[in-house]
Amino acid sequence: MVRGNLDGVSDSRIPAPSPEVVAVLRRMIHAVRDRDAGTLANLCSRSPCFRAIGTDADEFWDAETYLPVATIQLEEMPSMELSLPHVEAYELGDVAWGAAIIDAVFENGVKLRMRYTAVFVIEDGVWRCVQAHTSTPVANEESLGVTLTTTLTYLLASLDADTLAPIQASEGTLSLMFTDIEGSTALAQELGDRKWRQVIEDHDRFTAATVQKHAGTVIKTLGDGALIAFGGARAALRCALDLQAGFAGRPFAVRIGIHAGDVVRSGDDVIGVTVNKAARVAAAAAGGQVVISSVVRELIGATDEFSFGDPFLVELKGIEGVHELIPLRLGGVRLDPAETPAR
Repeated sequence: MVRGNLDGVSDSRIPAPSPEVVAVLRRMIHAVRDRDAGTLANLCSRSPCFRAIGTDADEFWDAETYLPVATIQLEEMPSMELSLPHVEAYELGDVAWGAAIIDAVFENGVKLRMRYTAVFVIEDGVWRCVQAHTSTPVANEESLGVTLTTTLTYLLASLDADTLAPIQASEGTLSLMFTDIEGSTALAQELGDRKWRQVIEDHDRFTAATVQKHAGTVIKTLGDGALIAFGGARAALRCALDLQAGFAGRPFAVRIGIHAGDVVRSGDDVIGVTVNKAARVAAAAAGGQVVISSVVRELIGATDEFSFGDPFLVELKGIEGVHELIPLRLGGVRLDPAETPAR
């Protein structure tokens, strides 16, 4: 996920994929599997800032305590077989970070999926881990007692008319774009976990690069899509056209919705009626379509740069009234609003 600032200027320093750090990350994980404390020690930073966080509540170690405790744990831990269905790493200057999904089968019959993340720094000319964190997935409902948003589908389900109160403190007008992979749940089941993760990684990388090209900001990813902000409506439409052109060669169809209005910042996120409506506009599109709100169309004004289909009226769940939406033509091909499902 790429974050820039919300004023429409993206960070020009882009992390690069790092096969070297991937190899170091694999060696660390395999050292645990092989009970190889010596290799593990050699791959860890000597910095007093080193931290290792494990899955138990008491597993929060500094540089002095980690290796002695880890050595004992390696002796106590049941033997295991493991696979790494996903490993990735990126570097930016003298700092790098990586993440892995680990499927472990222990000799006592326990099967466990773990997530492992690590931060690396250059020491003595080599990458060494300065922070590591192991976690075991637990459903939000189990750990928090509530359901949190993970995809656009869940976001739409969580929106309620009662939440659409007038904004009290605006941070200015932005053009917001939601992207959403159509039929993502069925596609994920068809492809399986590993291939689906590859699809999502490809989607996110392409989206981030395209958004940066158009001076936008990826506010957050949603598991099967993204929320993106632009300082102007024209930039949002140009980006949408480039996205759909690129998505056309992928094994999925993406629906895109764009709406503009005042938003409120909440940390690195944006909230408000505009965000909710932008999500509903995206849900009103079909796979491969770009649909914009009437507000965006007014902001674009008279132009020869873009071509639009006929406006159509829909009811947007949780938002009062009937709303006019306009399909954006892609590559001169008219998008028939009759094919667009009302949401």
